[in-house]
Amino acid sequence: MMFSPCSTLRSRTRPNLSVIVGISLHVHNSSAIWRIPFAFQLVPAGIMALGLLTVRESPRWLAFKGRSAEALVNLAFLRKLSPDSQDVLHELAEIEAALTEERETRTNLGLREAFFGRGNFARFLIAFFIFFLQQWCGQNSISYYAPQIFTSVIILLSSSYP
Repeated sequence: MMFSPCSTLRSRTRPNLSVIVGISLHVHNSSAIWRIPFAFQLVPAGIMALGLLTVRESPRWLAFKGRSAEALVNLAFLRKLSPDSQDVLHELAEIEAALTEERETRTNLGLREAFFGRGNFARFLIAFFIFFLQQWCGQNSISYYAPQIFTSVIILLSSSYP
């Protein structure tokens, strides 16, 4: 389910398909109650994993690895042009120029610059404190023990009301 404030009301109220499958199975006291919906969610991931086998490598990655001839062929395939096309050759030249510029700007950069470089220390502190406060507030332990907590609360409430 999507709970984004930018999503429409219809998409926020649409039930999750795996929840519907789990509820419709209605298997009591069996591990199938969670295994079948979990396996049901693996189907789109499996289709995507099989589809990834047909995807070509990125021309930028190939150029970064020094495989410019393959980058040219893949770029021409993606643009649906011939490898001799001026547009393809120009775009590959732009990719290689950008990679050269990135290599030049990264020279002499180390761990010290990664943490204490201009603007990076503030980003590092923000990320560190968000992680620290998330762990410190106990949200992970609450979400982990929530089923036991709710079960004990229900048992206490049901025993207090005759």
